[in-house]
Amino acid sequence: MSIIMQTLPSPLVRLGLLSNGIRVSADVQEAFQKYIKEPLRTRAGAGGGLDIILEDGTWVNAPTLEDFAENSPYYLDVYKGEFFIKARGEAIQKVTFPKRPEYYDMLTSDGVPMSKVGVMLGDRLAISITNACLFWGTQDVCKYCSIGLNKEQDLTFKKVDQIVETVVQAVSEGSANHVAINAGGLPGKDRGAKTYAKYARAIREKIDVHIAAQLLPPEELDYVDLLKEAGYSEATYDVEVFDWERNWAVSEGKAKIGLDHYLKVLERAVKVFGRGNVTSNLIVGLESPESTAKGAEVFASMGVVPKLIIFRPLNGTPLAKEKAPSVYHMIETYKLANSAVKKNDGKLGPLCTACNINRLAFPYDVDFDELLRVHGDHLAEIETNTVVSR
Repeated sequence: MSIIMQTLPSPLVRLGLLSNGIRVSADVQEAFQKYIKEPLRTRAGAGGGLDIILEDGTWVNAPTLEDFAENSPYYLDVYKGEFFIKARGEAIQKVTFPKRPEYYDMLTSDGVPMSKVGVMLGDRLAISITNACLFWGTQDVCKYCSIGLNKEQDLTFKKVDQIVETVVQAVSEGSANHVAINAGGLPGKDRGAKTYAKYARAIREKIDVHIAAQLLPPEELDYVDLLKEAGYSEATYDVEVFDWERNWAVSEGKAKIGLDHYLKVLERAVKVFGRGNVTSNLIVGLESPESTAKGAEVFASMGVVPKLIIFRPLNGTPLAKEKAPSVYHMIETYKLANSAVKKNDGKLGPLCTACNINRLAFPYDVDFDELLRVHGDHLAEIETNTVVSR
C-alpha cells in the first residue's frame, strides 16, 4: 500500500466534512478510546462528531454517527501511524487529532463518569446541566435538536459538585480553556438563569476560567445581569433562524418568543457583558444564505458576535432526512455574512480557532472564489462521487 497525495486546501476540506461527514476505517476506530477522542453525542447533538485538526491548524467536528455520513465521499484512514483523509482513493489531507482528555476515564467523587458530565468540543468543555427541555415532546420542539434522544450518553440532571469537579479536572489537565454551560429550554421567567448562577459561583470558588452561559432569553431583563454577577464571562442567546416564518416552521417554541424580544435581550446583554462577549447562533442550511447573512449583520451592528453553526441532520429528529447544506451553500453564506459583519467592524465567531469546529468561521479571511478557480474541478469530482473507493 502507498499513499497518493492530491491535496485539497483545508477550507474546502473543512466544508466538505461539515456537509458530508466522514467514514472511518476499522484501523482508525481501534485508536478511539486509546489516544483519539471518540465521538460522543450528548446535549443537542450537533457537536457529536469526530474532532479533526487539518493541515492549516483549523479544527472541524466531522459527523460520523449520523446516517448521512455512511454515504460520505470522505474517508479517514491510517498509514504507517499517520492519518489521512481520502477521497476517490487519493489522500487529500494529512491530519492530526486533539489528545484524548484524561478526565474521560475518571469519575466524580460520587462515582459518575466525568465524560457524562461534560464533553470536549475543540478546547471548550461543554456541559448541559440537564437533558430536559420544556419544548421536547410538544409541537414546540426544535425539529433539528436531539437533546431528548441522548439520555444514555448523558445525565438527566447534573449536580453542582459533579460539574465543579469535572471543570477543575479538565482545566487543570490542559484539555479545556473555556467552559460552556447550557441546557434545554427551562421554565420560569428567568429561563434557568437562577440555576445557572449557582454553577458559575461554585466554579469561580475553585478555579478561574472563561465561562459562557447559553440559554433561552429571560422574560425579565434583570436576569441577564444575574449571569454576569454570578461570574459568567459571556452570554449566548441563540436566535438560530433569522427568517421568522422559517423559524416558526422548524422551532415553534423559540419562534413564539419573538425576534423583537431576542434582540432586546441581546441588547441588554451587550450593555452588561460588553461588545464581543455576547453571541448568538444562526443555523446555516435552514434558511437562505441571504437571510443568515442579514441576521449576522444585525447582530454585528449591536456588538453581538454571530456564530454560524452548520445544520446537521441528526438521527431520530424530524429533520433527520433533510440534507446538510452543500459546500457551495456554505461558501455563499460565508461570503455574504463575512462581508456584512466586517462592515460593522465585527467577526464571525467564535473568536477561538478550536471552538469553530462546527461553525462557518476561520482564523483568517478565505478567498473562496480563488480556491474554487484553482481547485473547483477537484472539489466537484469529490462532491459528486459518494462512497466509491477508499
